[in-house]
Amino acid sequence: MRRAFAALVALATADPHVQQTEHGIIVGVGPGMEVRYKVSLSIANTGFRVGVGFGPNDLEEIPTPMVQPVSHDLEFVHTKDGEEVGIRTSFGEVRVGAESGRFRMFDSRGRQLIHSTSFSDLVDDSVVIVLGRGNHSAKPASFFPDAQVRGYSLATVRATATVRNKFFAVPHFWTTDGYSAFCVGTLPHNPEQPNQYTVSWMRGHVLGGATWTVLGSRADLYLTPVGNANMAQVALWQVTGAPA
Repeated sequence: MRRAFAALVALATADPHVQQTEHGIIVGVGPGMEVRYKVSLSIANTGFRVGVGFGPNDLEEIPTPMVQPVSHDLEFVHTKDGEEVGIRTSFGEVRVGAESGRFRMFDSRGRQLIHSTSFSDLVDDSVVIVLGRGNHSAKPASFFPDAQVRGYSLATVRATATVRNKFFAVPHFWTTDGYSAFCVGTLPHNPEQPNQYTVSWMRGHVLGGATWTVLGSRADLYLTPVGNANMAQVALWQVTGAPA
């Protein structure tokens, strides 16, 4: 870990967009010296935490009862490929382009799972995060959320985190593209819909994949490369804690 941290210090010194942290890196995204938003890349238990912030936000983990204390014990090394900087560990790698905002995630074999040419934006007071497909030639991906309702389809194309009579949905999905995604924001609920959380996702962006929308100017996205729905459930519990 000390070697990885020393390498990050050297990386940050060489690139004004990159700030080292003890557990990863923070990248200011924008052309030239402009910073439109910041992305934090770090290890979170057995996956990655990708924090996104617009404005004067710090990028520490969002405090929420939905996420258990995060372990940063796994070692990582920094990566750099052109304008893209990132971190790599035993289960995969995440990278972000400091000027373009391109975002990519790879599994442990180097297979590209996510490729977003433009990762995030602030639209109508919400953080929008685009997870493009890593393999556009593959057959269309299916998305499996954590939800329960009578007659609810196992695979779906959108979900808003909600609790109501005979129905719940959490801000999580597993996709056949090979990863699990869980997202949290800073607000405890939607001011206009008290039974809804402030996070939703939808399939069908022009790049394929999924688009998350998070009310506010901060979001934490927990991503884990996993090959099946059972492993995705374990990955979710690594973030939230297993049910009592």
